[in-house]
Amino acid sequence: MSSKIDLEKIQDILPLTPLQESLLFDYLCNPAGNLNFEQQMYIFNGTFNPKLIENAWNIVASQNEVLRTVFRWEKIIKPVQIVLKEKTIPVKLFDISKESQWEYLINRIFEDAWKNKVDIRNNPFEIILCKISSVKSYMIVCSHHMIMDGWSNALLLEEFIYVYNCLLKNLPVRNKKSTSYKRYILWANEQYKNEYIRKKWLKYLEMFPFIDRDIDTIDTFADKVPKGVHTYHFDIKDRIKLESFKGKNKITLASLFYSVWGILLYEKTNNRNHLFGITVSGRDIPLEGIEKLAGACINTLPLWVKIIEDMDLKSLVRTVSDDLAKMKEIQSVRMSEIIPFHHKISSVVVIQNYPVSVDILSGEGYGMSLDLASSHYDISTDLVVSIKMFPTVIELEFSYNQHLYKKDCIENYCQSFIRLLYFIIDNIDNNITLKEVKNILTQK
Repeated sequence: MSSKIDLEKIQDILPLTPLQESLLFDYLCNPAGNLNFEQQMYIFNGTFNPKLIENAWNIVASQNEVLRTVFRWEKIIKPVQIVLKEKTIPVKLFDISKESQWEYLINRIFEDAWKNKVDIRNNPFEIILCKISSVKSYMIVCSHHMIMDGWSNALLLEEFIYVYNCLLKNLPVRNKKSTSYKRYILWANEQYKNEYIRKKWLKYLEMFPFIDRDIDTIDTFADKVPKGVHTYHFDIKDRIKLESFKGKNKITLASLFYSVWGILLYEKTNNRNHLFGITVSGRDIPLEGIEKLAGACINTLPLWVKIIEDMDLKSLVRTVSDDLAKMKEIQSVRMSEIIPFHHKISSVVVIQNYPVSVDILSGEGYGMSLDLASSHYDISTDLVVSIKMFPTVIELEFSYNQHLYKKDCIENYCQSFIRLLYFIIDNIDNNITLKEVKNILTQK
């Protein structure tokens, strides 16, 4: 139930963005489900002081409006988000330092937290601490996608580590500089009303051969489907090769990865028209300080990779790159307004390359560091391909619907993705057509 809020404690009452409205709709369709909830468990290396951890998160909340935001939708015409002047972040502490089976207990705490999720009405962000020793413990971050995206998660963790270090060393904490949450919300809602943007998208997609699906097969409670995960780790040589390719050809790695996925779908299905989702951070917009704003700014857009069999590899990658450049000015759009309801986007490619400090996340010069140990996050898409590009690691991760994909099928997709990625890198200037690429890959 929603608790009443004293008017004197309210800083702002704001409308939801279109993204938040769709996330709230998902939640209301199945309040007991997992869809769009997030949970990460980190190994906490270094000095573990629960009281200072709590203080640090409250300081981070004081500098990030989204951590002081709650939601209301009952008995009002339109849902709203309420930014409070002050908010204490809920922090739970489990001291299992004297337990011999602490690993089992940590996993149980993690799974129990996933079953008893955050309350988006009153506390959409919570912290759980598990003490193992004075120098190694665990921190679980629980949240909902309505308040933050992956970019925000990286920003907030970086801020937490910085503030915690200041508290440990009794140093002053500098004030954060970013655009205001209210300014972003109002800007975003104006953009989503822009009819010019919607018309540009309809023009882009007008010749796409959309495929209808039976309305009876649309599963509102998609989070009930069991999810599988398969991960591939790149090594340092791979990173050097990718960066070299990017510099030499003057294109983004996003263009390369999207091209790989489009060709791979063509190879696997023999279909030359594929529409898949891509995510944009929402931080390349004309608002000063937006790159430091924590909030749900992300959006998912459709990308049409058109396979013309006599087109060469470089031309395809360039075409994808040009399409991405054009999307920058029209990224504020609802997918539901430009994609027919009966057409299913069956895969989404997510590139995570958040601007985080290597020194802070590694703990270099700080009193602690965080290492991701486990995570939970459910979305409704049947297949999500994530490329995680962080300062010290690159991963390729497939998250998939186990009712539709078998493990060996996904492993094959992963192997094919890597093989095709390096084939393009090695042959980008060799005028090899897409039809030849398909034949070569099929033979291999």
